[in-house]
Amino acid sequence: LNNDVPELNGLAVLEEGGQVSVVAGTELLRIKAGVAGFFYSANRVGHTVDLFESDLLLNCYPFSRNAPDKLVHPYFTGGIVYDRTKFYGYYFNDDQGVINYSVSDEPFVGIINQWRVAAGAGIEFKVHNSELHFVHLFAESKYGIPVFQRATSAVLNDTAMTAQVMLNVGVRFGSHNQL
Repeated sequence: LNNDVPELNGLAVLEEGGQVSVVAGTELLRIKAGVAGFFYSANRVGHTVDLFESDLLLNCYPFSRNAPDKLVHPYFTGGIVYDRTKFYGYYFNDDQGVINYSVSDEPFVGIINQWRVAAGAGIEFKVHNSELHFVHLFAESKYGIPVFQRATSAVLNDTAMTAQVMLNVGVRFGSHNQL
């Protein structure tokens, strides 16, 4: 993050959480709609930053067409991501006063809504794949560049959430439906 507030300027935010998504498509192309992702700042982050994320991505599996029965499938991904980031903390002199440490909630600072384009690559492992059902493990990395951002608080107006790197590990499961 880049901001005029010293506590926020240069803050590297590591988020932990999960996302529920719907995936549909063919062996070559699949569209992924990230319905709801909830992430919370990791313990090593000095301030509380909560993230809601939703995305619409296209995954391309260029090598699966030639070898659909292989267990490992690399893929490329790209699309648009919406983030709603909430900031909490004691950043201002008037907030400092006497801090009641018996209350675990920090004061709410504001929200940054952001749209960004993302592109990356991943690898998918077929754990179970029958005619009817599948279970796949995946790991992917995406790089995002902001295209639009709006803050709900004046103190966050000058905040720049610069290029972001996302690392995701998860499970995809479901059924093979022929339309």
